[in-house]
Amino acid sequence: MHWNELLKAIGNTLVIGAGTALFAVPLGTLLAVLLLRTNVAGARLGWLMLSSQLVVPLYVFAGGWSAGFGTLGWWPLAPANLQFAELRSILAVVFIHAVAAVPWVCLIVSLGLAWSARSLEELAMLENGWRGVLRQVTLPSLVPWIALASVWSVAPVLTEMVVTNLYQVRTIPEQVYLDISLHGTSHWTLVAGICGCACPLALVLLVVVRQLPQRQPAARNSPHSFHRQPSYSLAAARIGSSIGVWCVISALVGMPIANLIYKAGWEVVPQIQYGATHRWSIYRFWLTIVETSTGFAAEVYWSTLLAAGSATLAMMLAGLMAYLRKRLGVPWLFYAVCILMVSVPGPVAGQWVTWLFNTVGWDVMLSLYDRTLLAPILAQQFRLLPLGYLLVNTILSGIDRQTWELAELDSLSRVNIVWRIVLPQTGWAWIVAWIVLAALSAGELSTILLVLPPGVTTLSQRLFEFLHFGMRYQDSGLCLGLIIVGWFVALAAWNTRKGFQ
Repeated sequence: MHWNELLKAIGNTLVIGAGTALFAVPLGTLLAVLLLRTNVAGARLGWLMLSSQLVVPLYVFAGGWSAGFGTLGWWPLAPANLQFAELRSILAVVFIHAVAAVPWVCLIVSLGLAWSARSLEELAMLENGWRGVLRQVTLPSLVPWIALASVWSVAPVLTEMVVTNLYQVRTIPEQVYLDISLHGTSHWTLVAGICGCACPLALVLLVVVRQLPQRQPAARNSPHSFHRQPSYSLAAARIGSSIGVWCVISALVGMPIANLIYKAGWEVVPQIQYGATHRWSIYRFWLTIVETSTGFAAEVYWSTLLAAGSATLAMMLAGLMAYLRKRLGVPWLFYAVCILMVSVPGPVAGQWVTWLFNTVGWDVMLSLYDRTLLAPILAQQFRLLPLGYLLVNTILSGIDRQTWELAELDSLSRVNIVWRIVLPQTGWAWIVAWIVLAALSAGELSTILLVLPPGVTTLSQRLFEFLHFGMRYQDSGLCLGLIIVGWFVALAAWNTRKGFQ
């Protein structure tokens, strides 16, 4: 990696990160406040639509928007022969990262809204109305949550390279990936990835997360706790606010789906007089769905195996970490480990796994690396284990504190606690958590791209290859399939929300 390449990558990374945060954070914060604290029409449906985007991979966002407005889209906005191609590519990367970050920003800020002090809000409501509540109580209490949302919206810019690789924009993760894939292991490349991405991101996340309130089991009577959100009337502004909210949600969620549906049925019709024309055909759309459903059996098989193995290992390790946290009494140690893992760029995580298998040097390890999915399963833990640990703690915190105290008084064994308390009260939540991790695993690409064994091709890898050649029929069908998976996960998680409000 040359200095001029590194400097250019740093500059592009800063520009893309700043642009993503400036777009996603204000919009996601506004959506969270309107959906959670006002009487806008269809707030629950809007929440469900935004939640469906949380497990959708970045390259699917790229495919959805490129199907409409890319070079080969039905309404191209950036012909290849125009000037300022590099600037257009950077703006496209900023836009895709931003629209993918808006649902996460909305979720994080909504958690902050759920933590606000009800007594202070009621007092401010009596004195100054709902505007006073927002100005004096809600917005000041949201500062650490907005800071966390800002950092989290920038995190994919520092850890993922799929979108930048599609648009040929050199960022630090992209440069690290290119150096590792083309030139092999380089100590300076790894140093650039760790010092330029992992360390700054982990440090900022540690500082921000330390400012957040900690939830204890059954802490529902504390000044800051989860509670049913009050709905403030917008009066005459409700119609306009509802229209604005739904225009934004429809654009974020509906437009990519509409682009993919249109592209999947878009066919060329030859004409003798005028050469050729284009039209949308229901037959072509149905043919695309059939081809997508039947033509990628091997990719579906490997993706399913990888998702099942990665999600199961992540849940087991997360449960072990939760148990050790309770025994050792050092919760921040495990949160710090999770933050460090999620901050590692995907290509670096894959390279570390490769180094682990090669360093040991045992024949059995090399055989496992070349003939099994163990290497990609371990590489995906850098993305799945932190979320799995958070989900496990959330599930366990949904059990009332008195239940734990009674279990201790009755001297129940750990096995009896699991079978008599944990599973009966939170059984469905564990299944949903596993489904969420499996869906994320099926879409994960950056950590496994360099460690997949020979002969193994996943859906994410195949779709990533297709997207480099522009949106076509099978690309659209695969993107639609992954979006449907996102909706399934959102519906499954929606059924568990009552136990954790």
